[in-house]
Amino acid sequence: MWFNFKHSRQLKAEIESWRQENLISGEQAEQLIRRYELDVAPPWYRRTDFILRALALLLAALGLLLIISQNWHRLPIPARSAIGLAPLLVSYLLGWIFLRRGQKESAELSFFMASLLFGVNIFLQAQIFHISAYYPDGILWWIIGSLPFAILLNSRLHHGLTEVLFLFWISQQLDYHQYAMSGPLLILTLLILLWRSANPLLLILFCLNTFLLLLNLDQTFFPENTFRFWSLFAAYSLFAARFLPLWKKQLRSQFLNRLADLFSWLIILTMFLAAFDGFNTVLYGKPIPWLALGVYAAAIIISGGEQRKYSLAIAALCGSFLAIHLAGSMIDIEPARFAGATAILANLILLAFAVFQISTGIRLEEKKHFMGGVFIIVLLAFARYLDFLDNYLLTGLTFIAASAFIYGLNQYWNKRYGS
Repeated sequence: MWFNFKHSRQLKAEIESWRQENLISGEQAEQLIRRYELDVAPPWYRRTDFILRALALLLAALGLLLIISQNWHRLPIPARSAIGLAPLLVSYLLGWIFLRRGQKESAELSFFMASLLFGVNIFLQAQIFHISAYYPDGILWWIIGSLPFAILLNSRLHHGLTEVLFLFWISQQLDYHQYAMSGPLLILTLLILLWRSANPLLLILFCLNTFLLLLNLDQTFFPENTFRFWSLFAAYSLFAARFLPLWKKQLRSQFLNRLADLFSWLIILTMFLAAFDGFNTVLYGKPIPWLALGVYAAAIIISGGEQRKYSLAIAALCGSFLAIHLAGSMIDIEPARFAGATAILANLILLAFAVFQISTGIRLEEKKHFMGGVFIIVLLAFARYLDFLDNYLLTGLTFIAASAFIYGLNQYWNKRYGS
């Protein structure tokens, strides 16, 4: 019963009416409000009314588009243009009316419908009047038309729409190998919006969009070097892992820690690629990854003096991967010798990191780090299986050694912490 009343807007309105009718005192009303957390904003999954209305508007916009498409060829040009513009203007008008009345949610939904129809009209009117243009520019204008409502209403709904539209726009920019200065300006605006009203999903979208923008910048200046992606990917993963703690006052620490762990594992898996000769052959002879090095330096700077050994170890692991790429850019030796030497080095670095993880887990009594180190050893064992695919003796010995090591570690953990 308590869960049903928790965050209930109807109950809050009832309590207010009881207070006005003197059925309860002001102090009792405050106690009830605190008891059922009615003064706290409900989580998104409790706002079913708002979510369902937003979903209904989205489906209505899609349905209208399909109906128009079915009968499009039968309509004269003025009618086609009016069909697109009329719902747009009505949505803006309704949003303004609701805003004047203080009905913020209704205004937000009306403007959301207007933002959807604004995008539809960009492409619809261009098709009606046969206007040819660079396709991603249409999405860019759609973003620009939606941003004011995200800013003025501090609306997560509009913010989410702009994040999704930015994702489509930057993906198109990558496909067409184009870069626009509006990209950094938009990402800065999205960062400000996120800081004003943080949300886990919006933070994930923002991290993805920021990486794609950096990739777009890198491809603009180094268009012939596809494999620079991996160095930028590793450096940005470190940057994101260091960037997430800045949101600890606005989002739950558990979510931020898990997301930071995910980015840390992306660095580990990227380093795992360097454990293979073939991958390092691809890195050999490629230009210096200047942007990745810049992002790496920024990640070190924003750490804010972070001295946790695990954080420093992850930074060192990422730096080792960048050093391999840097060595391939600067050292003039045979590609096969470079690939073989760096693959051995990468294996040793990962093995050392696995031992560090295991020892950290034992020291801190945290099985997360302990199991992470064990998993890296399993990865290295399978990597050697792929290397020694035709040599059953070496493969078998490698698996047996890994098996004995993991079994011994498990026995040690159970003996020390099993109770």
